[in-house]
Amino acid sequence: MYADDRSSAFGVPLALGFSPARVALQFLAADWLGGMYLASCFQCSHVADGVATGKHVGGKWAEEQVATTQDYGHGSLLTYLMTGGLNYQVVHHLLPGVSQFHYPSIQPIMSSPSSRSCPVMNSLRTRTRIS
Repeated sequence: MYADDRSSAFGVPLALGFSPARVALQFLAADWLGGMYLASCFQCSHVADGVATGKHVGGKWAEEQVATTQDYGHGSLLTYLMTGGLNYQVVHHLLPGVSQFHYPSIQPIMSSPSSRSCPVMNSLRTRTRIS
């Protein structure tokens, strides 16, 4: 966030007549809520059964990315939209420069048995499909 963005984030509400305490409280509440939301998304992807956490797995770079991440919610449009595509975490880690809009198309290619591009991927099943 640039200095100009932060000043406008506070300056506009103050110019509209909101009290500095209310602006600060709402900013802190929004920041806390956003942080908790991101933490819950990251927890699903990185801190779960079957995911190597807190240690170096000793493999090659790609193998380490796959061992320390987990996908979830494939086929769920709601999960995809709510996480911004980060439910395809393995693809996100292996191909960080690719737009998240391509993750649902790339994931089946990478996880297919004939693919040599990716070792076994960690993935949770989706219980309900919304699409």
